[in-house]
Amino acid sequence: MQSGSATGSFNTVVGAGNAGAALSLSATNNTFVGYDAGSGTVSGSANTFVGSAAGFVASGGNQNTFVGTASGYASLTASANTFVGNQAGFGTTSDGNTFIGSCAGLANTSGLNNVFVGACTGGGNQTGSNNTIVGRGAGPASFNTDNNVFLGYNTGRNDQGRGNTFLGTEADVLAGNMPLYNATAIGYGARVGVSNALVLGNGANVGVGTSTPTARLHVVGEKTGESGLRLETLTDQDKPVVSTNNFLTVNALGEVVLGRPRLQIDSPNQWADRVFKRNYRLRSLAQTERFIHQHGHLPDVPSAETVQKEGVDLVQMNAILLQKVEELTLHVIRLEKRLKQRSKR
Repeated sequence: MQSGSATGSFNTVVGAGNAGAALSLSATNNTFVGYDAGSGTVSGSANTFVGSAAGFVASGGNQNTFVGTASGYASLTASANTFVGNQAGFGTTSDGNTFIGSCAGLANTSGLNNVFVGACTGGGNQTGSNNTIVGRGAGPASFNTDNNVFLGYNTGRNDQGRGNTFLGTEADVLAGNMPLYNATAIGYGARVGVSNALVLGNGANVGVGTSTPTARLHVVGEKTGESGLRLETLTDQDKPVVSTNNFLTVNALGEVVLGRPRLQIDSPNQWADRVFKRNYRLRSLAQTERFIHQHGHLPDVPSAETVQKEGVDLVQMNAILLQKVEELTLHVIRLEKRLKQRSKR
């Protein structure tokens, strides 16, 4: 058993076996405590290895702290690592990692600047960098995932992508998905299935401006009569299918519900009253019949192909339909007059 100052300057070795046995004159300010702790360390400075075989083959790194049996076992020349826990950072040969917990970062080899806190955190990560993972069993399935943040028990277990954020017990990607990027799942058991997406909760209510949400999305504005919502930079691409039975409105309780639409025109000229003006040129039924045979739809009414391709304006469509009703009314009036004239003969 060695005890006291070892070879080099300001080194302290306490432990049986080969603890600190390989230290050279260039090694300074190191502390090795435990059986075979730092047994392979030749050079390096400001390292603290506590535990059996801690830093076992750490030959020349600097500013490492390994606490726990076989923690930092294979660190070689790695520097600025902190590993606390049984076999924490066991195979890590890179710099700037913090692994706290039994077997935390166990699979990591060359990944840099990772923070893993909790027993068995870090999952299968070997070469991925800049990950922050907190929670027992949390960690990606991939060996080379980067820039992720996982917080919670067993979070991100299926993750194979990059730049993802999972907050909450077992928050994760959908099993079997392709690698995702910039995906976020927040809440117990929340699952995200596409990149560049945010999922809030698993069957949970989301409150904005309220601490007691009672709906999937419950928004309370700052002032009475103001929704607090703003839609900006919208596009006219991918027009939605509109049904008059599926308009949303806000009821007296502030709930968004299906409601009856109210259509409003900007000018009287947009409405069909012009049909009843004296100068309106009403097509004869014969003309209308010829148009139908030629085009397959009524005059002024858009074809099915046009509606499918371009959609229709609801106000304009209602005005056209009313125009057809009024034209039909005029034809009926004319027909009635002719019948009366014939009955008088």
